[in-house]
Amino acid sequence: GDLGVPLAVDQIHRTVGITVPDGTLYRLQIAYPQNPPVAAEDIPATLQSLTAQGVIAIVGPTNNDFALPNLEPLARVGVPVLTLATSDTLTDVDVTNNIMRMRAAERYYSTALADYLLNDLGLTDIALIQTDVPSTEALLIFEQVLINNSRSPVMKIQQLDSTQIAQNAADILQVSPDAIVMWGPPEDAATLIQTLRAGNYPGVIVYRDII
Repeated sequence: GDLGVPLAVDQIHRTVGITVPDGTLYRLQIAYPQNPPVAAEDIPATLQSLTAQGVIAIVGPTNNDFALPNLEPLARVGVPVLTLATSDTLTDVDVTNNIMRMRAAERYYSTALADYLLNDLGLTDIALIQTDVPSTEALLIFEQVLINNSRSPVMKIQQLDSTQIAQNAADILQVSPDAIVMWGPPEDAATLIQTLRAGNYPGVIVYRDII
């Protein structure tokens, strides 16, 4: 977002620009909120700061953590909202059709990942682990894709206490699945991967949010 938007605006200005039906040519200018959001609860104030500047569109939020708790203010902001959040439920409450998902919906990521593990790699025993609330939808979609392919996870851990990751890893090592798919904060993923590798886990470790 921070780098992509200036690059896109520069590219537009280097080509034809923005020309409306009456022939008027417009140049885009990037506006920033007075206080950039650092937590989900900051989004309403950020929206107010941007609309006070007369923006014609808003780019963001960039993830589900910021977007999902703020669907109502995002839908009611009055200008198009171009978000990188992927949740399938993102537009459910958007009666104004202002929210536009700029990345594929979560179900496509989950379907593609399951297809790769099951069909391309030929894996059968897959364990799931989730350590945050916003990832619940992604885990459930992925699990349903497995079930639709006549496969159920050999283990499913939904644990919000990050202090238990070492024990979670020990439990996974006992089962020794072909692959582990993990959703959660990057620091949790790093701890899980390091612990599993230290335990000589030989299988595939997939961290959904690495992209």
